[in-house]
Amino acid sequence: MKTRHLQFIANPPKHGWWIVLPILAVIYAVLHWSAIGARMDISALTKGLPWIWDFSIAHVATKP
Repeated sequence: MKTRHLQFIANPPKHGWWIVLPILAVIYAVLHWSAIGARMDISALTKGLPWIWDFSIAHVATKP
């Protein structure tokens, strides 16, 4: 069996990689704000993981 090597193909940002940090901070802030708005916490998420897992497996299994 021949192994292929995966390669990350992306051009570096013109102004450096530091520009990615504010973008990640904004994404985190939006996700945090929406989680608070949905009254979501880690314990509720862990309690719901079995149902999430069942749904994702059933959804993948029924695709033709």
